[in-house]
Amino acid sequence: MAMLFHMGTASRELGPLVEAVAAELRARRAYLNLGIRELADKARLPHPTVSKSLNGKRVIDVEELGRLAYALNIGPDVIMRDALANLKKRGFEISSYIPSLNNADAADLRRFGIKPRLSVVPPTDTEDLHNVDISGEKMAASKDTKPVPPERGES
Repeated sequence: MAMLFHMGTASRELGPLVEAVAAELRARRAYLNLGIRELADKARLPHPTVSKSLNGKRVIDVEELGRLAYALNIGPDVIMRDALANLKKRGFEISSYIPSLNNADAADLRRFGIKPRLSVVPPTDTEDLHNVDISGEKMAASKDTKPVPPERGES
């Protein structure tokens, strides 16, 4: 039986891709001679968030990457492309890294430089989900309903 693993933010902080993206953002910030506070203001992100993100102390989510990249007058795709290219120059193949994570145990994660804080989640049987009859629910959802008075619902 295959097990799925979910890693918390702290587990992923040391991942090589996060570090490479942070390095690209730092390089672009330095090139534009922007301070961290100025970048944070332009990206409309809290200063501590930007500082931790650029120093590889936290995972940068997709929204943050977009905001930071555009505040640096560059697309997030360019940041990712350059981060992946730099990893490849250092002999690190992302194509072997990601599939390996799917089957990794705690010892494997340590070899990748990731702190293994894992919670095991039982796999879902998707076949059962495809055979569920939801026609009644669809019909009920499409019926007109009376509006909820403001005192009972959200105002």
